[in-house]
Amino acid sequence: MLIQDLNTPLHQRYLRNKNRVIECDRETDLSDGYVIDLNNVTQAKSLAPALNDFQQFMSVCMGIGRKSNGYIIRMIIGSPTECPVNACEAFMVRTGKSICEIAARDAAGFRRALIFVEDEMTLRQAPHLPLGSFPRWTTISDRIARSPCAPYRWKSGWELEDDNDFYPDELLNKYAHCGINGIWVAGLLRNLVPSKVIPELGPARHRLDKLQQLVARAARYGIKIFLFCIEPRSLPVGHPVLKAYPEIKGVSSGLCTSTSLVQAYIRDVMCELFTTVPALGGVINIFNGERHTTCWLHDEFVQACPRCRVRSQTDVLAEDLNCFMAGIRAASPSAKLIAWAYLMDSRNDSMTSLPIDPVLELMKKTHPDIIWMGNFEHGGTRELCGKRIGIHEYSLSYIGPSDQFRKLALAAQPIKRKIYAKLQIGTTYEIGSVPYLPVPGIVYAKCSAIDELNVSGMMVNWTIGGYPGLMQKAAGEAAFHPRPPQRQFLERLAGLDWGMDAAPMVAKAWDHFANGLQSYPCSTAVFYFGPITRSPAYHLHLDRENRTAQPYNFGLDWSRNLQPFEDQVSRWLGPFTAHEVIGLFRAMDTAWSKGLLILRTLSLNHADNVELPKQTAVAAAIRVQLLSVANVIEFYTLRDGLLHSAGEKQRGLLARMRQVAEDDLTLASEMKQYLKIHPAIGFFPEMYAYSYSAKLIDDKIQQVYTMLETLDQWRQTGVELDALTKSVIVVQPCGLDFPDKWGN
Repeated sequence: MLIQDLNTPLHQRYLRNKNRVIECDRETDLSDGYVIDLNNVTQAKSLAPALNDFQQFMSVCMGIGRKSNGYIIRMIIGSPTECPVNACEAFMVRTGKSICEIAARDAAGFRRALIFVEDEMTLRQAPHLPLGSFPRWTTISDRIARSPCAPYRWKSGWELEDDNDFYPDELLNKYAHCGINGIWVAGLLRNLVPSKVIPELGPARHRLDKLQQLVARAARYGIKIFLFCIEPRSLPVGHPVLKAYPEIKGVSSGLCTSTSLVQAYIRDVMCELFTTVPALGGVINIFNGERHTTCWLHDEFVQACPRCRVRSQTDVLAEDLNCFMAGIRAASPSAKLIAWAYLMDSRNDSMTSLPIDPVLELMKKTHPDIIWMGNFEHGGTRELCGKRIGIHEYSLSYIGPSDQFRKLALAAQPIKRKIYAKLQIGTTYEIGSVPYLPVPGIVYAKCSAIDELNVSGMMVNWTIGGYPGLMQKAAGEAAFHPRPPQRQFLERLAGLDWGMDAAPMVAKAWDHFANGLQSYPCSTAVFYFGPITRSPAYHLHLDRENRTAQPYNFGLDWSRNLQPFEDQVSRWLGPFTAHEVIGLFRAMDTAWSKGLLILRTLSLNHADNVELPKQTAVAAAIRVQLLSVANVIEFYTLRDGLLHSAGEKQRGLLARMRQVAEDDLTLASEMKQYLKIHPAIGFFPEMYAYSYSAKLIDDKIQQVYTMLETLDQWRQTGVELDALTKSVIVVQPCGLDFPDKWGN
């Protein structure tokens, strides 16, 4: 269902309002037909998909066909003087009564211009265009996303080794219309790329056919493909390469990058990769921190390597990255190496951050073409419940940037190094089992902050958050200049789906959502270990669950076994108390419900628009999760209190437990309605499964009703204290039908 949804045609609904009257002095009319004048544009062949898309839009959405003597849309090759010389995808649309001239430097500018023209007609719900000149450009050259249905870790382990197509043409087209011009796909070099230097460390011939095909298909939509990797990846223990070449062994089963053979291997596979796939946009490499890639992971780790321990971390890592860059440049003069300094600038277990200085020193020692990507929010702080809270993950409840990212970006400017921002635009782990959080105003604020730091690219989502739609479109629009004031920006964005009459109220609804999100208890304990990801299907039991949901409380463990419904509230709170977390989630609902009421009211007037029920369902599903997680935490906090209470206090706890459970049953039943409307609700791409589904919710409803029978008995005859300390009956886990292959 999800892949089918992603592959539905972008232009499938008639948008034209036949009652709309043209504003004579401000608009021009294309109702009598149009003609495309390519005017000897040399990129005509590469523009064919964009022109076909435009024709589809005009035919399906506007009911207008091409006509030899119709309104002229003329393409003109040239640099729009109103756009900065170093800008990307720059174009100028000049609209007159009988002709629209589109001037652009390249195919990317023309594509972006045609989408702009489509959007202007969509806003007017008619084949009318505003009169005047409209320049647009961006300095954010790469805006890189990822399909929500492309596996990472699961299924075959690597999407490029899976025969399924996770990027159908309509998904690519939707990304292009959102302003996304890059996609990252994950791969393991030793599975894909042969090596002449260490033949045993790679396939006999390349396994890059699928990558080649995807690169070619995506290019038709102006989208580049980037290979994501964490390399040089350590090998499984006992790997025959380490026996054949004992001199390259580093710490544990890693490859030592201080050896000349490993350095030659890196250069070799990079050269081979870009020779075989010359149109590949580049490589994104987490070179330090996420997995074992070099002996210099950290101070203690490196001591086991006699070569690396006598060298500085920056010397070892700089040599490693320079080998990657040298291999790329041996085959491609323009492909990019994006070095992701994932955990070199933040500390997960404290309010302090690791010094950014090693990264800055590393920049100076490496090839000037290397692009540096930092986590935009990591290391930031917020004030909640009178406490200073550290931000240790991607966040939409915190604008950013953190001081560490700001320092990285500012230090890069005088030495002319490019900086990219790693963001989570669609959704974050704060609520990862919905396709997106409808807070485009926060995206606007993040992009404004990015501009101030001269950031020239952004990776907009990890495995979650890649659903094409509202938030991706917000990122694409906010990346372009001239950027309008925020209110105007939001109303234009709202008008594309809801119409301009409803746009001010939709923008107001988004404001309520953004205001509500400010109360999110942003702690990794809350969203990694707490029940938020699967709260609508979370069981409420009276006996004690001694098992914890490892490694994260998402629904399945790494072996694809169903996780227990753990009940250790203390693991879910981070720096907060249970009372504070419950209060914060209920406070979020207060603001969220105001926005949801607006969308529901407006939806009644747009019954013919199939997109609007989906947007309303997403917003409603988020509200259910907010309230349900508050219920789960409150229920178990009350249950634990039964052991230390008696008399009226105990009866009060039991009464409140019933109220909370009944409310949670109502929410669970409500969520089932939304699952029918939007196939991505409940799906958690990180886990590559549904954290909650109709079946899982039905199981929860049955379990809670059974629990309430016992609860009612206790209210009459008294609490059975032994039952409160008894362990939950363990049901045998149900492993799913595909293996977990990390590639280690």
